[in-house]
Amino acid sequence: MIVSLEIPDSIANDLKARKGDLSVCALQSLALEGYRSGELSAYQVRLMLGHASRWETEEFLRQHQAWQEYGMNELEHDRQTLNSVLP
Repeated sequence: MIVSLEIPDSIANDLKARKGDLSVCALQSLALEGYRSGELSAYQVRLMLGHASRWETEEFLRQHQAWQEYGMNELEHDRQTLNSVLP
């Protein structure tokens, strides 16, 4: 899908000077926000950005401090899973 954005030239020029390719920047920002909000999985981020491996995506997310919430429910689920597979 192709998405177009209209940005005033003065702002676009400033952003381009600092960030480089604005299309890539916008796509990365969309992927990061989608991941942080839980709307996108790491796999979907990988597909969006064309990463060659899971590790490339994990490194990208780490560099941008994109973490998902890990609460008590997730911790309890992981604890139960570990108890079921470990002696």
